Amino acid sequence: MDPLWYEFRSSPASFLQKNRTNVEGLVHDLLQILYSDDKTITLKLNVLGILQEHGSFLLDDINRLELVLGTLKNIVKEQRNTAEPIYMSQVLVTITDLLLQTQFLESVQPYLIEFVSMLLEIIEKLKTETNRLLRSTACDCLKEIELSIPGLLCDIVGHLFGMCQAENSFIHQHYMGLFATALCHNVQKVAILPNTESNFPDDEGTVSSSLRDVLFHDGRRPQVFEPPPKYWKLSKHIAKMPLNDAIKVPDSTDQSELMKAISFLVDHCHLFTTHFMVQIILKVMRIILCSTLSPVMLKSLLLRYSCCYDIQLWNMMLLMKVLFTEGICDEKDELVILRRLIIMSGHPCLPSHQCAIAIQWLLQLENDEPKFLSEVDSHMLEPLQPVVFDADEILWFKLLTLSGIYQDSSNDDIITGFKSVLGALQKPLLCGISGSPCRLLYRIMLLFFETFDDDMKKYIERVAANILVAHAEFTPQSLDLMALVSKRMENETMSGSILSEVCQWLQTLEISELCLKLEYHLCLCTAAAKSKQVWPQIPLQILKKVIMDSSVCQEGDWDIGNAILLALCTLMKVLPSDGTAAKDLANLLLTMSKSFMDIDIRDRARIYLQILLTVSNEKLSALLSESEISSDLSQAVDAGISNNVYPISSSVKTISTSVFILERAEYRHNKWTNSCIDVDDYCQWISEQPNMFVLHIPCIISLSKGKPDWVSDKVYAVVLQFSSSSSYIKPPDIRIPSISMGEEVSIIVNIKAVKPFPASFEIKGIFTNDDGDTCTCPLEPIQIYFHELFHSPPLDNAKASAKGLFNFLWAKIKNEEHSRSCPTNEGALSVMRLELSYQKLHDSLVNKLTPYCPYLQPLKDEGSYEVLLFLPPHYHILLKCSPDDTTSVVEIATDLWMLLPFVGEWLKNISS
Repeated sequence: MDPLWYEFRSSPASFLQKNRTNVEGLVHDLLQILYSDDKTITLKLNVLGILQEHGSFLLDDINRLELVLGTLKNIVKEQRNTAEPIYMSQVLVTITDLLLQTQFLESVQPYLIEFVSMLLEIIEKLKTETNRLLRSTACDCLKEIELSIPGLLCDIVGHLFGMCQAENSFIHQHYMGLFATALCHNVQKVAILPNTESNFPDDEGTVSSSLRDVLFHDGRRPQVFEPPPKYWKLSKHIAKMPLNDAIKVPDSTDQSELMKAISFLVDHCHLFTTHFMVQIILKVMRIILCSTLSPVMLKSLLLRYSCCYDIQLWNMMLLMKVLFTEGICDEKDELVILRRLIIMSGHPCLPSHQCAIAIQWLLQLENDEPKFLSEVDSHMLEPLQPVVFDADEILWFKLLTLSGIYQDSSNDDIITGFKSVLGALQKPLLCGISGSPCRLLYRIMLLFFETFDDDMKKYIERVAANILVAHAEFTPQSLDLMALVSKRMENETMSGSILSEVCQWLQTLEISELCLKLEYHLCLCTAAAKSKQVWPQIPLQILKKVIMDSSVCQEGDWDIGNAILLALCTLMKVLPSDGTAAKDLANLLLTMSKSFMDIDIRDRARIYLQILLTVSNEKLSALLSESEISSDLSQAVDAGISNNVYPISSSVKTISTSVFILERAEYRHNKWTNSCIDVDDYCQWISEQPNMFVLHIPCIISLSKGKPDWVSDKVYAVVLQFSSSSSYIKPPDIRIPSISMGEEVSIIVNIKAVKPFPASFEIKGIFTNDDGDTCTCPLEPIQIYFHELFHSPPLDNAKASAKGLFNFLWAKIKNEEHSRSCPTNEGALSVMRLELSYQKLHDSLVNKLTPYCPYLQPLKDEGSYEVLLFLPPHYHILLKCSPDDTTSVVEIATDLWMLLPFVGEWLKNISS
């Protein structure tokens, strides 16, 4: 049965088709299994599981549904005293599931009423110890029916109350849950009846006495269960009632018996499991909200469970505190709850998410009752103080709470404590770590800037400036912080102070350092040009150094050129039209219009230069402002377009397939121009290497024969644009005047690498067709493989110098190994076992490394050998290979720990 069961669960329709049967035949087979006496309980339980899980598929016909319900009902009547309790319990669950999930519920109401009467008979009459599981399941089934059809059991609430009082076994909580659910719906019924008199005509006496009547009972119920009149329509009104006190029981209603019933439930709550306790307390809270009873009767529960470690009960109690803001706690009780919440917010034994919830509840209580926290003693708030082991979420909620408490404080020690937190949080960013620490720090800086006084604001400005000076990669986050402060607080001082300090630092950099992260530095220059707090001459001098002293114009990168023009355009609005600054600005635009390799940037620079020379400063500011276009200008533009004064260029056509074929030519490293004679000479050579190196990758590009037919056999003005990568500088665009069908054009892609990691560069081709249409299409990406980054170090061929350098580097890496205690170190050591013999590993290394490092020779030494690889600009990979029976052991050392995964993958590829 098990394989068939799994097959049917995965695809019922395929199962029927494969076994050449239909739904009706399958249902008859399942019912025969349930009725058979020689089938095992396990098999029958599997059949019931099929009916529960796929009832909507198997019983989509009402006749078939009635057949199954009748069969299961007969099984309960005939076998409930003899069958296994777990089997009969699942039969009850199956009937309940089929009744509540079917689309024919209104049509099978007689079956529903008969089934409810059967369940009531089970929980009332079966009192043996062996039937406790069956009775508890019957109670749960009745509760599910009552939850789906609220008000169905309203007339027998008193009878259920009597059974709860009589039951003394461990399943009494199931009876309690059923009683609490029925009682809650009965109270809601009494509350909504006066508001729905047209639908439910009842006289006032019936309404006012209904609660007393249902709780005073004579211990008997009718032999056949009869539902309340119009219960179907009544259930829809009860289900729509909100969790608030908008609708209440009339004041004339006698609620004395209701108070006794609630007290009975509350007094027995400590005997329940967490699941039943939460359910029953929720129902009691709903009853009190709908009635005029005081919530003070829940005070004992609130004080007992308000800060228990069970998160369900804990949230339930705090929800009770929020719903009943008055009448349940006095000041002393609130102080007790507050103390427990604060202790839990920093408890070391609780999971972080529960500590975070505790702090969020503190914030909620502070919002509901202002000054709730600020009036307590300071020693009570010690658990809220940040500690080094706090998770980011916990730390954020703690500081959010504390900043709200101390926002008006003038205590220097408190402000100093907040500053120390910022100082600790900025350390990961000063080491270049982004992600979660970065988000947390900038959120906290914004929070503190909005909360505290000028002293804290100046400290935040220094922190933000220090981060930008250390790592310009955080420019977007810093600019977002400044924009939010300017928008929320209308304060331009922060951005002016930070940008002024950072731009003054940029002026002191050498051109090589300035160009290292040029895109971020240009963003800072643009922001400084927009700021009224920064002297415009400062960003102008930075731009002058970039344009005049670097090779950006010769490289012709469009993104860099666009960023420079954006900064110059911003300066045009603020600089006076006469004087030295305007002349410098004009010279920069003239230089870009003549020498920048990208034609688009040259044209735009020429236009900006003409505007600068011919338009006054006042008109220029209005022309380049970011305000909306005036209606007169809009009308003039519309008129010009309608009169065909301004020709509209055709849109760019995007081609999903590649028009070009890009193939890589054979790639080899260039030989070193010099060689080092010893270790000291090599260390001196390494220190003089730049912070990045250039890969010159030769490629051949040609037109594809599979191009669309409408693309001409000769295309013009071909531009190849490359995507960026985190470890590489974006390659400059490559321009080709024209390519004809059958022609192969050789190009060289120059890629600047900061870290020697494998990478892939997406390529987009832009070209012009014979018809003058501009088209764009994707090309095959260029892959930078890990082994292509290998170089042999520039050493003399003498074995002694290579051996000495290997030992020196191994010892150096071992002393500078990366660890939690030394996070700034970048060295790493590791060991791998390869399923490859010693000789095969040696041959594989020689074969794999020789094409890329032609001067590399593994150094053999008494049964083991060593490999020394250099990865520009100044990193190394060291391998010690030793035999071990039929396998080989490779010890790995590198002075960049992030290379270890790539080394391991490369070695696995060799062994496979």
